[in-house]
Amino acid sequence: MNIDAAISLLIASGCRNVVFDLFSIFFSVFFSFAFFPLVLIILHQTKKKISTMLIALLFNFIIVNVVKFIVQRPRPFFIQSNPIFLASSYSFPSGHASIAFVFAVFFSNFYPKYKYIFYLIAIAVSLSRVYLGVHYLSDVIAGAIIGFIVSKFVIEREKKIDAILKKFYLG
Repeated sequence: MNIDAAISLLIASGCRNVVFDLFSIFFSVFFSFAFFPLVLIILHQTKKKISTMLIALLFNFIIVNVVKFIVQRPRPFFIQSNPIFLASSYSFPSGHASIAFVFAVFFSNFYPKYKYIFYLIAIAVSLSRVYLGVHYLSDVIAGAIIGFIVSKFVIEREKKIDAILKKFYLG
């Protein structure tokens, strides 16, 4: 067993209990798909910021899925005997981690006062995927890096993206 699999198995089974199971499922599902969009709505982001973030999410989705298709790494639960949570497709890189970091970077950019909270949530989402046995640690690290880089790339080019969107009446 390589070091990545050993550390991932330790995280996934070394401290298994009902409380961690529930928190991991909560972070994995709720924070990935509901919390950040909910915060976005609550904080009344402008149309411009929403469209820029959607562009980042689209780029992120494309990159993650192309890499998944190329690498085709099986998920750890194919190796682990009792995963808590099942997922489809391939393992590398983690889509949940990349999405969580897209949101963390964007919200940190808009609200720097809360950046540590946003990054802690993204880390919790990422580690929950390992704990649930659906990703190796390297999967979530790669996903986090992709989400971070894509977001920074889009934010740095926000004015150019806005100009393009205005041409198509989307900005």
